Amino acid sequence: MGLEAATSGASNRQKIVRRGSHDILQGGWLSIPSRENIEGSYNESFSFENDIQVKYSGFPLVRDMMLSEATRTAALESDGYKQMSYTKSTDGWFRTLFVFEGRAMDRTGWALAIVTLNAIVWTVIAENFLPESNRDALEPYENFFSLVLSTTLAFLLVFRLNRSNIQFWISRERWGSIVALGRSITSGVITHGSHDMNTCYNVIRWMSAFVIATMYFLRGIKKLIPETFAGILTKGEVETLQKARHPPIYAADVTRMYLHELFEITESTPVSVAQYRAQQLIFIEQQLNSLMNDLGAMERIKATPLPLVYVTHLRTWLMLFLLSMPFVWQPSLHYATIPVVFMTAFAMLGLEGAAQEMEAPFTKDRTNHLNMDAYCLLMLSNIQQQITDDANRKKKAAAIATLNFETSKHMRDLIERPPQPDENNFEDSFASIETLDC
Repeated sequence: MGLEAATSGASNRQKIVRRGSHDILQGGWLSIPSRENIEGSYNESFSFENDIQVKYSGFPLVRDMMLSEATRTAALESDGYKQMSYTKSTDGWFRTLFVFEGRAMDRTGWALAIVTLNAIVWTVIAENFLPESNRDALEPYENFFSLVLSTTLAFLLVFRLNRSNIQFWISRERWGSIVALGRSITSGVITHGSHDMNTCYNVIRWMSAFVIATMYFLRGIKKLIPETFAGILTKGEVETLQKARHPPIYAADVTRMYLHELFEITESTPVSVAQYRAQQLIFIEQQLNSLMNDLGAMERIKATPLPLVYVTHLRTWLMLFLLSMPFVWQPSLHYATIPVVFMTAFAMLGLEGAAQEMEAPFTKDRTNHLNMDAYCLLMLSNIQQQITDDANRKKKAAAIATLNFETSKHMRDLIERPPQPDENNFEDSFASIETLDC
């Protein structure tokens, strides 16, 4: 047992130092620590691990989550590094103006290149090789082209963008609901299921695994990263979860199984206790069902893009409009046609790219997609705080109960068996009193 604990401690110390190195590489520290600081961190981590092992020896989930927090956090931060570190829309005008990847130009860059090349070729040919009369043939259609076609396209693009924005917001709302329900289920279980803490912790472990598995499933990633489950599931449990056809459903079913075991009612259960457990089981079951409904809503968003007929019609007219622009505007704009066409195409194709980017925002490598690693980190941090506070309250209550018991026992002993006066002490006291009287 001692060797196993020592090995575990060494492993965790190594992970903590590795985490520190990760911060140095990512620019988290302003300077590289000295040798003395590194040796001090080893001693600190060893002392920290020992303190946690001793303090929470009766609360295994609290102990495991605290000891594995650095590993778990590093794995989730590394997995979601692109979305966590990239410029945010709230970072100010200048920082958001000079971004490239965040514009999702890879989705429409080829179309922009074709439209611009078409404008260059036609403008050069028209300006150098076509007679003036042929160049002015399409000029009367300029007003019709600008008002009718551009207005129609604007409505189509606005509807497309609005629909994608709704899907993005619903996805974000559902993730917020998952985090909130995770907090609520944890609070309910540790409060009303304290009669069986091992089963209570199993409910919390698999509910947490459900949330992490949901992130992987929505991203379409079949290979789970074991470090993201550190302190929550064992290696064997992660492998079993990975083999499931639908990992979130498997995690939810295991959670439900432990939940039923926690609030199980037998023939020997008192009626009042049975009613209480049945009420709590129904309430927490409803919350678990809500978790699965949130997952189902995001699955529908991922599997149901905008109907093909709409997208095809929009993209066809958009390309025809942009490709025909040089033929209509070149007679009046001449060589200025090229930048005008480029800027118009950049604006309209950018809207189409934004709509496409937000339609199913679950990919890991897209900077504009949901930062699901951060949501998982937030929920796990909340759960760790909840179970740690609960453990501290239980330890304090146990200490107070022990103190009250010892005090009551001591008082009973004093009442039942009062201390007998020592004769020698009594004579000495009497002699001292006589001396004082003299």
